[in-house]
Amino acid sequence: MRFWMFIGDYFKNHWIRLVGATVYCLIICAIYNWLNDGFTLALNYVNGLFIAGATIFCFGLLILVNYFGGFDMFSYLFRAKIVNNHRETLYDYSVRKKAERRPSLMGFIDYLIVGTIFMLISSIIYWSI
Repeated sequence: MRFWMFIGDYFKNHWIRLVGATVYCLIICAIYNWLNDGFTLALNYVNGLFIAGATIFCFGLLILVNYFGGFDMFSYLFRAKIVNNHRETLYDYSVRKKAERRPSLMGFIDYLIVGTIFMLISSIIYWSI
């Protein structure tokens, strides 16, 4: 029972990202089918669902890299502050950015979940053809 309460709380707090990612994937799948003139072929649905799932999964991975500070060096080039007439070092900048990140903002998990689900649906349809 406790597991389902956790799932309910998670969905209540993250439903906008989950629904948005799902709608994005469905739109990408519909565009793929429309461009290939095949709303009747199952293989087009397989390809469309996999492309949509893979793109949203890769988007989640980029957010994950950013969350762990992978892009701090690039942001340092543009946003480094001048403190006491000296430019802040990259190390100090990355430590400050790490302290500013909140551990509760793990939005990458939502995109990874939706991408994985769409890729699993795609593989299930592919193996059932």
